Amino acid sequence: MIGKIAFTGSRTATAPMTWGQRETWKDVAHFLPTVMPFFFIRRRVEVPEGLDLAAVLDTIGTLISRHETLRTRLIPSDAGLEQHIVRSGVLEAEIADAPTREECVAALDAHQHRQTSVAFAHESELSLRVIVASRAGEPAMVGLIFSHVTLDMQSATLCAKELTALLAARAAGEPAPPASPARQPVDQALIEQSAEGTRRNEAALAHLRSVLETGAPSLFGEIVPTEGPRFRRGRLTSHTMPDQLRAVAVRTRSSPAAVLLAALTAMLYATADADECLLSLIYGNRSEPELRHAVGNVSQEVVGRFTRQGTTFTDLLRRNTATALRAYRHGGYDPVAADALIDEIERERGVRFNRLIRLNDMWSPTHATDRGGPRDLPAPEPAFDWLEGFDDDQVTLMVDVFGGPGVLHVVLLADMFQFPAPEVEAFALGLDRLLAELAGREVALDEIAAVTGLAGGRRSTTARSAGRRSPAR
Repeated sequence: MIGKIAFTGSRTATAPMTWGQRETWKDVAHFLPTVMPFFFIRRRVEVPEGLDLAAVLDTIGTLISRHETLRTRLIPSDAGLEQHIVRSGVLEAEIADAPTREECVAALDAHQHRQTSVAFAHESELSLRVIVASRAGEPAMVGLIFSHVTLDMQSATLCAKELTALLAARAAGEPAPPASPARQPVDQALIEQSAEGTRRNEAALAHLRSVLETGAPSLFGEIVPTEGPRFRRGRLTSHTMPDQLRAVAVRTRSSPAAVLLAALTAMLYATADADECLLSLIYGNRSEPELRHAVGNVSQEVVGRFTRQGTTFTDLLRRNTATALRAYRHGGYDPVAADALIDEIERERGVRFNRLIRLNDMWSPTHATDRGGPRDLPAPEPAFDWLEGFDDDQVTLMVDVFGGPGVLHVVLLADMFQFPAPEVEAFALGLDRLLAELAGREVALDEIAAVTGLAGGRRSTTARSAGRRSPAR
């Protein structure tokens, strides 16, 4: 069954893609026609009782009308792709019905799985797909699938929260809560093309040059081919890590995000027997008030040269925080110009920079201070499992962190040729052990290999690595 979602915005407009859109599109285009999981961002919203299908579809239309990102197509031009905002139209939604809640959830999962097996046709398709799952004819939940080219993770979460509030108001017979003031992507693109945007871009590129001119090109060394998919994704699930991060943050007078970053770099140093690494961090670029509630793709990656200094974990944390803050100040830049700069520095130094090592902390901005309700049962032991594998990617190691107030998922996508499966699992479980130890006491950097169960002593080299690298995704 197909439902119709009508929407009407305030304008139509065409502008260059934003830097964030161009950055993600560059990665998407690398893989097409192969479809990769990161092409999509999925969210699920519960529907309160008392709303019929027409009311739910109309409320989704309100959300689409408010946010130009959700009415965006990408159209070819002489300068490349441009973002085009559709003022009004109708979006089709798939409707799935099941007799029980369990079957309703399964039906929604099946529809979302199918809809994320086909890439967005951005020239003709809006950047949102919708599934409404009904239980015995009454809407129970809405599945939202966003194109990652036009939305970042925080924007998807903002949309889900806003739709939840709109549906609750509709069910209660109250006026719709107003939209939060925010800059639209077309306006963001115009700022990036302005003189101020040029100044920011030049400063960001100067920072990138300063990092790459001195940073070690590689962390894990030479490529050693193995059987099976070259890239595999594994997942650590921990119900104790959220409280551990909070406890270490209190003890060190920092933040859970800073603790997580320091723990990750400490594990990298211990695994590779290294004293420095180039690390890419996802930065939300939402420090400006106009971007705090923006729905678009404003996140970009920043690169920092992190070094192992001091004798304790807290020493490392303080140094890391300063390095990260310097990188965050340069979070907005033209990704095409950044790639050209990397090529230039590679030629100057006679090296190829290692494939990306990246941290994407999606947990801390939402759940770092949200402890949730009390836990009735003891937390289960941390568990590690392997997910899917790929023959092509652009990374050495990607660490994506997400979850809820009382659970943390650490998903590691690793190049098996440089970071073999046993080391990936040991890395993930060791990260949990390190945080458990740090929650109770200070840990010396020289203790970390023993505390985490790592073998230690793995060589690090500046050997060249094959394949294309990027400072950002």
